[in-house]
Amino acid sequence: MELGLSEEELQTFRHTAMESLKLKRWTHGEISFEFAMRQNKLCTSVAFESNYNMSSLMEELNPNKKKD
Repeated sequence: MELGLSEEELQTFRHTAMESLKLKRWTHGEISFEFAMRQNKLCTSVAFESNYNMSSLMEELNPNKKKD
């Protein structure tokens, strides 16, 4: 069994990551990428989490706080 991804698998993973960024429509948050090899095929997963709702909530809870 080889260790790590092949060059082709690595390029595919990079392409998937770059394409997923095109779907992002917010400015603050997290993107998590996971990958696994299953039956000699690269399987990837992308999860997006926007921090927009949390920052809006913090502004509501602290309306008198100065913005930088």
